[in-house]
Amino acid sequence: MKKWMYTLLLAAMVCGGLFAGCRKEVPLELPSQEEIEEVPEEETAQAEEAGELPPIWVDICGEVRRPGVYEMTDGDRLYQIVEKAGGMTEEAQPVSVNLARQLVDGEQIYVYSRKEYEALPEAETPVNPLENAAGKININTASAEELTALSGIGPAKAAAIVAYREENGGFSEIEQIREVDGVGDGTYQKIKDEIAVS
Repeated sequence: MKKWMYTLLLAAMVCGGLFAGCRKEVPLELPSQEEIEEVPEEETAQAEEAGELPPIWVDICGEVRRPGVYEMTDGDRLYQIVEKAGGMTEEAQPVSVNLARQLVDGEQIYVYSRKEYEALPEAETPVNPLENAAGKININTASAEELTALSGIGPAKAAAIVAYREENGGFSEIEQIREVDGVGDGTYQKIKDEIAVS
């Protein structure tokens, strides 16, 4: 009888120990892998809300202290790239460029020296690129340097415009400028409100 009771007591102790062990081994509730790897979306939202304008690249040379190609922002004005290039040199002729005009991606800006400017054919008289009452540039009479005041018109395109009008006797309407090499519909759309003919 005692042996049977001893065996029963021993069995109860073993089972109790097993149950206790099972309770200790119950796994904790851990976050899922997706929750662990979840990335806050604040940074993405901030980037989208920033609405940053795209960069453009513009080459400036001539009489500036640090000529070169600069990364600018779409909508920047010419005076801003002049500042980034260290400003004009003491030899520069400021009126050779229109500091207020907007920059165009891929264009080249040349700042003339006073001596270079004086050597240009039409540099004897004060330059005012706004040659008519409407404040537009007359593409039949403007000099090459005056034409560079137009949006997207650098020295090469300005020279092409002058060459075209000399070969064809001038422009009869502003739309005709699209026939000039290097001046397509895109450039025309940018300058159509800035030009006139007479």
